[in-house]
Amino acid sequence: MRNESERIYRLRESGSYWMDVEDQIIAMHPDMSRYLGTNPAGTLLWKRLSEGATRAELAAALQDAYDIDTGRAAADVDAYLVMLAENELLGDAE
Repeated sequence: MRNESERIYRLRESGSYWMDVEDQIIAMHPDMSRYLGTNPAGTLLWKRLSEGATRAELAAALQDAYDIDTGRAAADVDAYLVMLAENELLGDAE
C-alpha cells in the first residue's frame, strides 16, 4: 500500500474531453455546461497528470519550470488537484 506522498494522481479517463491548443489545455466534462482552460503552469501539471504523477513529482515540475520554493509549489499543486476534483476531472488516485 502506498503512503500519501507516493499516491499517483491521474486525470479522469472516461467521460471527459480535453485538447492542447497552443500550449493551453481546454477541458470539458460532458455533464457540465462549461469549459475549463489552463494557464502555462496548469498545462504543465495537466500533461503530467495525463500520464500519472505523485504530488511530489507535480510540485518538483513546477519548481523546475518556474523557480519557486517548495511550499509555494506544494500549495499550487494542492489547489490544482482540488479544482480538478471539484470539476470531476480527476480520476481515482492509486
